[in-house]
Amino acid sequence: DSTALFERGSTMRVLMFAMTALLCVSCAPQDRQAAALSSDDSSASALPNSSAQSQEDVDSGGGSTSGASQEQAQTDGPALAAPSDSTTMCIENLSSVAPVVTFTSYKEQLGEGSLKYRARACATGYDTRKSHVLGRIEVPAPYASLDFSADTPSLPFYKPYGALWQVRDKQDEPPARCIGPDGYSVGDRRIWDDGLLQYVIERQPNGVGNVFLLTIRASAKPSADGTPAKCPK
Repeated sequence: DSTALFERGSTMRVLMFAMTALLCVSCAPQDRQAAALSSDDSSASALPNSSAQSQEDVDSGGGSTSGASQEQAQTDGPALAAPSDSTTMCIENLSSVAPVVTFTSYKEQLGEGSLKYRARACATGYDTRKSHVLGRIEVPAPYASLDFSADTPSLPFYKPYGALWQVRDKQDEPPARCIGPDGYSVGDRRIWDDGLLQYVIERQPNGVGNVFLLTIRASAKPSADGTPAKCPK
């Protein structure tokens, strides 16, 4: 009997050992799988944070760029809510002279006064009984001072125009037209060269209404006697 009990106990211990080994072998893959899932979950939870940070960077960059564009737009000319049939005239100095620009008819102006090299003055006008933009370019002797104008006629079959004429020595003298008030399409230009300075009026793409640019440069055909030519009458 004692022998039988011993053999039965030994058999039970072998069975228990075998069951324990089987349980350990079966639990190992579960532990490894659980660890892998834990790692994947951790990585997945980090992605939204990275994405949010990236979006913040994009938003921050976009906001900065947008602000810079808006600031640039505001410095390009008069910030005027003008109708589409208004007129803008800009004077740009590309000469060694420092002309003094004065606007006498306008609704809003920017940059009036003495223009250094590459400086620009602009004015926008509309709904006036005379030209939308009128002004004067004063230069020291022996240069000739000039008056300028830019307008958009109210009649639709007339094109916008720019004009330039010499300042009269006497009040009763008729104006001497250097560049007549002929209609301009976008890209059209007119040139007056008096032998000391050259003036170019060009119609630019529409911006604040119809836009003209009057550029002042050194003469392309210098005067032989150093005096400016008279504009045709």
